[in-house]
Amino acid sequence: MILSKITRSVLFATILISMAVAETVSISGVVLDEKGKGVKKIDVILMNTKKKEVAKVATDRKGNFNFSDIKPNNYYLRVTDKKKGDATVMLKAWPKDNQDISDLEVTLSTEKKKSPVVTFGPEPPKEPVAAAAETADSKTRPKAPDLEKETVSISGVVLDEKGKGVKKIDVILMNTKKKEVA
Repeated sequence: MILSKITRSVLFATILISMAVAETVSISGVVLDEKGKGVKKIDVILMNTKKKEVAKVATDRKGNFNFSDIKPNNYYLRVTDKKKGDATVMLKAWPKDNQDISDLEVTLSTEKKKSPVVTFGPEPPKEPVAAAAETADSKTRPKAPDLEKETVSISGVVLDEKGKGVKKIDVILMNTKKKEVA
């Protein structure tokens, strides 16, 4: 009984890990002063939603900056200069289909301004709601969306209660209806 729970747990974890796709994006742009001139050698700080620093880069001599290989999450981009002012930009990620942010202009200001919101590309298309609502009103079940088929490899180790590898064990992959798949 415990062994089968361990087997299922290991199999489930292996499937999740193997299906995970590491999507990354880049964020590039220029920091400008109030006159529209590039600000050189100023720190551009990327912060998570809890305002903790995730990454930091300095602008080049023309005020350009670039963050690469960033996980698409919601962030704040913060730039501060004692004389030229500061700026904060909110960066919004989508659940999927995120794109690089390029040519972002961050303008420093000595006045307090509301943070603009910039997204990682256009909003992904939404599922049609009207058709689902009509189907829900009738007594029929909505049709499941067509899923793409893809090949996934699964590998792992089954461990006993003591953490030792188990030899000669059958691992069964089942779908959500608890039917054997492989």
